[in-house]
Amino acid sequence: MKQIICYIIGLGCFILTACQQEATPGAVGYLEMASLRKAIVTQTTVNARAVGEVDATETWYISLTNENNEKVVADQEVNSATGKIELPAGTYAVEIKNASYMNGESNQAKYYLRQEGLEIVAGKVTYPAYTVPMVNFAVTLRLPDGFDTYFQGAVLQVKALYTGGKSAVILNANNGESVYFDNDGIDYLECVLGALNQDNESVTTMCTVTNIEPAKNYIITYTLPESLSDAFVMPTLLAMDRWQTHNLTILQEETIE
Repeated sequence: MKQIICYIIGLGCFILTACQQEATPGAVGYLEMASLRKAIVTQTTVNARAVGEVDATETWYISLTNENNEKVVADQEVNSATGKIELPAGTYAVEIKNASYMNGESNQAKYYLRQEGLEIVAGKVTYPAYTVPMVNFAVTLRLPDGFDTYFQGAVLQVKALYTGGKSAVILNANNGESVYFDNDGIDYLECVLGALNQDNESVTTMCTVTNIEPAKNYIITYTLPESLSDAFVMPTLLAMDRWQTHNLTILQEETIE
């Protein structure tokens, strides 16, 4: 049986590590920025970077709000930071975001975290520890080897439909490309895969994806027949039959803890 399959894999989050060490006693404490920059690593991403690899492609920002709801650090860039930030001892709320989130960019991976309870202790240096999750999701077109024997110019059109009167968003992906959508208010996806067969005729098929979650990559792929020997007898008819009589289904779901 030939079929089109929609895989789901988990998208990742970013990990920061933490500890405290003694520093010169005083009325203030310190937040170490250089170690924060070096500690931002990818656990897994849409492009499957290795676990623990430092992500040099993202620009990160940190904000700190004190117990009086005063923002004492506002979107300070982490990547180029060196040394320590001097802060009054106390408890702070931390926000960490990447540039795409801060700038409201569309069709980009967005990472954001707000967490209460950062303790700055007088006379000590604090090394923050956080996991910064991806808050939107991706859809990727991944076609198998040999696909272009039967079809050319494949394009995946993804239409994201939202609740609450929010306008639908339509993005296109070529083979190997990913497109990103906001998760807030998402209802479902309509995915239409189109291409030209060997007679230069347009063929399409589609699937609907529901129960969408942030930090996931929904991979759309096409499974060629187990045996390709018959394809060389009547390749156009085989291609059209295979394309038009099967629908997309969700095969599996993997979530990164």
